[in-house]
Amino acid sequence: MTVASRESLSDDILLIDTELMRPHHAASYLLVEKGVAAFIEAGTSRSVPTLLAALDARGLERADVQYVIVTHVHL
Repeated sequence: MTVASRESLSDDILLIDTELMRPHHAASYLLVEKGVAAFIEAGTSRSVPTLLAALDARGLERADVQYVIVTHVHL
């Protein structure tokens, strides 16, 4: 298993490569403000370990995620 790439777009926004089908194909975004986290796009169920690793890397707890905003779905 490879480590998915993450790129800080600002202090509060992290781009997370969900590696859907291949690297650099789909992304999720982690936004954090005042200790409240939100994921924009969650990817598929295969993305969960990658998203949780991003929380860990930022020192965030799962309970800090109060929003998951889905813009579309891949079936």
